Amino acid sequence: MSNALSYMGCDLTWSDFDDVIGNNTAKELARITEERHDIVHRGKLPYVKRDMAGNTITLIAAMAKLIDEKVCALYL
Repeated sequence: MSNALSYMGCDLTWSDFDDVIGNNTAKELARITEERHDIVHRGKLPYVKRDMAGNTITLIAAMAKLIDEKVCALYL
């Protein structure tokens, strides 16, 4: 992800996300991606609770907010 952001001149690293989110962001995204692959590509029915789904949404929203703040600070 940091490679994609660098194309826009944004220097965010995984540790920047970890600081904001308070968790290992890359590891959490890998877990979410694996669950998605299980559903979409393997036809598995995952165990999901509302809190787990909410945590995923919170993670993605926090990442999007940090990216938005950093990119807007560069170009606005």
